[in-house]
Amino acid sequence: MYKILTGIFLLTSIVFAYLWFDTTRSSEIDTFTRDAATSAVSELPFRIEDVILSFESYHSEEDEKANFYAETLLTRSLQQLTGNQRLLNAAERSSELEKGYFRDYSNELFKLRSVITKESFTNEESDKVEEITAALKEIHSDVQYIIEKESFTVSDKEKMQALTETIRTFNDQFLS
Repeated sequence: MYKILTGIFLLTSIVFAYLWFDTTRSSEIDTFTRDAATSAVSELPFRIEDVILSFESYHSEEDEKANFYAETLLTRSLQQLTGNQRLLNAAERSSELEKGYFRDYSNELFKLRSVITKESFTNEESDKVEEITAALKEIHSDVQYIIEKESFTVSDKEKMQALTETIRTFNDQFLS
């Protein structure tokens, strides 16, 4: 009887140890959402480049029809700039990242979008076009430098803060 109880106790201990170990590691879905968020954030230099090109095109077109197409292109580029919000929200809900992890990053991207929108559509004859274009090109190169490092991942807080601060400097320059 003693050997049977010891055997049962040993088996239950092994089962509970496995279950505890299984719950402490990340699930495949959590890892996948983190990697998908990393991929989405890694596209930021391309998104900013699209915004630069469409912003320049919008402000340089004189023809009404060409200006309409440039306006449409700029609008789509701005939408794509913040288009991965749902994916970032899903990554925040994973066990890999904490809730609100992308809050500052997303807020700064929306502010950047509003600066471009204000200077393009609200204030069509803006005198800041060249200044904004130069600042966007600077942001593009800074963001590209941060993201192109081989070890970039969204779970690296320092790199995400550097990315957010880069965008924040642009916003502070034009929102004040």
